[in-house]
Amino acid sequence: LSYVSGIGGKLAENIVDYRTRNGAFSSRKEILDVPRLGNKAFEQGAAFLRIKDAENPLDDSAVHPESYAIVEQMVKDLGKTVKDLIGNSTLIKQIDLKTYCTETVGLPTLEDIAKELEKPGL
Repeated sequence: LSYVSGIGGKLAENIVDYRTRNGAFSSRKEILDVPRLGNKAFEQGAAFLRIKDAENPLDDSAVHPESYAIVEQMVKDLGKTVKDLIGNSTLIKQIDLKTYCTETVGLPTLEDIAKELEKPGL
């Protein structure tokens, strides 16, 4: 945990202490409740912190929270849910990634997101 980007030894201890006192995290956002863990550390480490059995299945993937809106738009356009999409290679291949390119999100990022959606939690 202390080797995760943005999280050092003391912050790792705070995360473990928080989890010990409060039980398992239910979402990535809950990690922001850890004392002394700020937005910057969360931004740097969020994609490396997986939350098993989270309400949002993206929390157990390497998809960064900054990209959740893109995935949510993809599933909306497909008429599916995130749960339907994750691990479903056939459905993922139906997505025209170029449709979701913006000035700030390019095709390589979208390809990385698609790869992670095919094998979340690994």
